[in-house]
Amino acid sequence: QGLLYSHFASKDDLLRAIFQQSVQNVFESFALAEEGDPSRSLVARIIVAAFAVLRANRDFWRLSYGVRMQQPVLAVLGPELSDWTASIRTTMERALRQSGVARPEIEAAILFATIDGVAQHYVLDPEHYPLDAVVEALTLRYA
Repeated sequence: QGLLYSHFASKDDLLRAIFQQSVQNVFESFALAEEGDPSRSLVARIIVAAFAVLRANRDFWRLSYGVRMQQPVLAVLGPELSDWTASIRTTMERALRQSGVARPEIEAAILFATIDGVAQHYVLDPEHYPLDAVVEALTLRYA
């Protein structure tokens, strides 16, 4: 038995813990956005907060992205993953609707995928990825 098993009963428990930390980080970013500068749109604050949390937890997110798209991991997470993504989309839809965006459910799907993709590119090459410029450009779309 490896050292990990002194902290986790099984590999599945470790995967669930990684997933739960991911969820916690995302909801932490939503809380930061709610508390952010009210002169900016909630959508812009969500974008900025998402990447602030990503930067603060970059090594964790590199690990999370490395394991979470594997089919066995998706099987372990099952309905939890669907519930989590639905909750994130719902939060984004609410912010987009509040900002007056047409078709907020479609925009939420696009925004969620965009944030996720930018995050993956950043953790793969943090020294060269222009995160600040990308975040600025993305927030301007929802100003």
